[in-house]
Amino acid sequence: MMMKNPQTYRLPLLSESCSVRSSQQPALNSVQDEIHPLLKKAFSENIRSREHGRKLRKNLPSDENLLNRYKVFFDSAPVGCIIINEKGYIRHINGTGAAMLNSSDINQLQGKSFFRFISREDRLMFLAHLKSCSESGTNENIEVHLRTWNRQPHIPVQIHTVFHDADPGSKPFFLSVITNISEHKQMEEALRRSEACYRHIVEDHTEMICSCLRNWKITFVNEAMCNVFGTPRDEFIGMPLVKFIDKQDRKKVKELLASLNSSNPIKTVEHRVVMPDGQSRWHRWIHRVIYNRKGLFVEYQSAGRDITEQKETQEALLKAHSELEQKVGERTAELARINETLREEIAEHKETQRKFLASHEQLRALTSDLITTEERERRLIATELHDHIGQTLAVTRIKLEMLHALASYSGFAEALEEIQGFVKQAIQETRSLMTKLSPPVFYELGLTAALEWLVQHFDEQHNLKIVYKGMSNHLSLKQDIQILLLQATRELLMNVVKHAGVEKAEVILKANRKQIQIDVIDHGSGFDVSQIGTPVDWRGGFGIFSIHERLKNLGGELQIRSKRGKGTHFTLIAPHNTRDGN
Repeated sequence: MMMKNPQTYRLPLLSESCSVRSSQQPALNSVQDEIHPLLKKAFSENIRSREHGRKLRKNLPSDENLLNRYKVFFDSAPVGCIIINEKGYIRHINGTGAAMLNSSDINQLQGKSFFRFISREDRLMFLAHLKSCSESGTNENIEVHLRTWNRQPHIPVQIHTVFHDADPGSKPFFLSVITNISEHKQMEEALRRSEACYRHIVEDHTEMICSCLRNWKITFVNEAMCNVFGTPRDEFIGMPLVKFIDKQDRKKVKELLASLNSSNPIKTVEHRVVMPDGQSRWHRWIHRVIYNRKGLFVEYQSAGRDITEQKETQEALLKAHSELEQKVGERTAELARINETLREEIAEHKETQRKFLASHEQLRALTSDLITTEERERRLIATELHDHIGQTLAVTRIKLEMLHALASYSGFAEALEEIQGFVKQAIQETRSLMTKLSPPVFYELGLTAALEWLVQHFDEQHNLKIVYKGMSNHLSLKQDIQILLLQATRELLMNVVKHAGVEKAEVILKANRKQIQIDVIDHGSGFDVSQIGTPVDWRGGFGIFSIHERLKNLGGELQIRSKRGKGTHFTLIAPHNTRDGN
């Protein structure tokens, strides 16, 4: 609110009675004792500069006129605005300034010494600031800490002060603009900590780090670079970056640095350096150009490391690679020769294999022919026995019976009966031999019926009870395979009779599309299969060995599982080939 009478704006001095609490009076007296002598001295010294102030005063209105003219701006300014008289007392303050002092009542602050709101550490500096403004008549800035109305923690502020020396009859005053710089100080502190943190990182980094200007003059190096070159930091500063670079590589490095720009700010280069002791080393450097916000060049920042060992390793690897390629070439030629030899050997092996397969096929054919021929011969012998010996024995038996009837009353009757018994036995043995050599049931009904006959035959002739588990349907097999399976089964059953020491056995016949299988099982004495050295050692001698070899030649096999006291299990396996011949 504007006042018409200028005298109403007069603020009491610090020594005058003012509305303060008794508890605050000693502190105010102390402030008064410290500041008033200094203010008096400052204003006495200011007399010499009054002439200069009067020149400026002609263009400035009085404090009341100034306040009235800029009242709206003053009160609504986003920064603190305060008018202080020559004694340091507040004559007027806006709302923002009052808020900075943590007070909502402007009138409460008027008449109070502004020095009471300045921290003790900054009061003399603020007093010097007022003195400088009054003497020079210029605007000046200062940073101090304010104490709030309720003594809360100090607030960092920036005060911009203008001294106004009024016309004669008016008292001079200070117009101060106060800006809260708490956030700015916090940002500065954060920046300082960040800078310190990154400085530690840069200083402690094991890689060399430096910066230089456009004229290659070094402005910073870290400890690692000093250690690598054995040069103190102060000797590096101002030294050309290219001083240590080998003369053969300097042009390359300079051209690379000159090519850096905002669109391509980073490049890497490898070059040789000459150490202070004259030793040549290899370095890899990453260079980056730095611009400010306006796009102006600031500096080059570079980070490097010693790669001499890496280069030496690369050279050794290249040499080793070259030697290896040479050896590989020699070895490749040798392998080519070996490969050619192997091709020849493979060709010979294939020819040998072809001959072996041909021989094997021939052997299989011979085996099949042998089995068929043997069976043919057996059948022929059986036929001969039946047609000749059998008939002769039959006629002999008839004649003996007739002779026995005629000689019933002679002394030869008993002898003729004995001879007749021998002839009868010979006939039975002949028939049995014919059946063994070529069972008629085999040719009439096939393998399945022949196996059933064989089971019955061993029961009758050898008292061996056989449990037969077979197929009732007719098997369509090649004749040589049927003959071999029948003969092998008979041989294995005879082996049981001779060596197993049991009166029971099992014969199992199974077949599928690929093979036919016959199992001959007994629970007799058994034997240790692992002790068999050669086929001759097999129980049964050459009979079982012959079965094994003949099955093998026809594409089958003989399996034997036996253990002493646990019996023996023979398995005959033959290919289930479709009948293609007789």
